[in-house]
Amino acid sequence: MNIHDEALTALTRHLASEIDCLKQLLEILDLESVALRRLSLKDLDTLAPRKEKAVSRQSIMARRRAELMAACSPSNEPLTFTALLSALELDSNSLLVEYVHELRRIVADVVNINHRNKAFAQSGNSLVSGMVKIVDTFRSPKARTYARNGHLRSNLLEAIPRGLNPCSA
Repeated sequence: MNIHDEALTALTRHLASEIDCLKQLLEILDLESVALRRLSLKDLDTLAPRKEKAVSRQSIMARRRAELMAACSPSNEPLTFTALLSALELDSNSLLVEYVHELRRIVADVVNINHRNKAFAQSGNSLVSGMVKIVDTFRSPKARTYARNGHLRSNLLEAIPRGLNPCSA
C-alpha cells in the first residue's frame, strides 16, 4: 500500500466518523425542534451544551477532513470533493464515493433544520418581546390614565394629591 492509498483509507475512515458526528448533531437539532415547538425552556437548556459540543466536534472534524483531502492531492493543496473524486476516477460503488454523498446529504439536512429552528426561535422571540412590551406599557408608571380633572395624566406626579395638606408636595 503506497502513501496515496493510505491517505485515501484514512480519509474514508474519517468520513465514516464525521458522518456519525453529523448524525448526532442532526438528532440534537431534531430534539431542539421539538423543544421549540413545545416552548420547553428546560429541554432547550439541557440541549444547548450538547449542541455546542457537537458543533465544536464537527468543526474540528471538518478541519481534519481538509487536511486529509490535501494529503490525497498530488500537490498537497486542499481539494473539493468533486475535484478529488474526479481526479481519483473512482466508480460510483466505491465506499469513498458513497460516504461523500451521504456526508453531503446529512450536511444539507443539518443546515436546513438549523435554519428552521433559528427562524422558529426568532419568531417566538419576537412574539414574546411584543407581549412583554404590551404588559410593560400597562404596568408602567408612564401608562396613560386619567387624572382627577378627567384629562389624560401625563406623569406619575399628577396622581399625588396636592393642596393644603402639609404632607403634600
